[in-house]
Amino acid sequence: MTDSEDVNGDGDRTARALPVLRRDYPRWRIWASDSARLYATRPGISVDERGASVTVDGLTAAELRKAITNAEGLAAKNGTMMA
Repeated sequence: MTDSEDVNGDGDRTARALPVLRRDYPRWRIWASDSARLYATRPGISVDERGASVTVDGLTAAELRKAITNAEGLAAKNGTMMA
């Protein structure tokens, strides 16, 4: 996939989506797979085990944002989010 190809066919382009997501979520490692799915991993926020990493995904940048927000919310609620 090149930087100018659609991530998912809806106009969300890798060249624009990834840098913006990385800027907005600096504690997350964000990347796109070869199949154009977006992923984000962050250590220290697993609701299953304190200090463990969590990985979320989305087909669009909006879906990934929602998944990140949900993961952070769950970790905060359960007291498993580390700084």
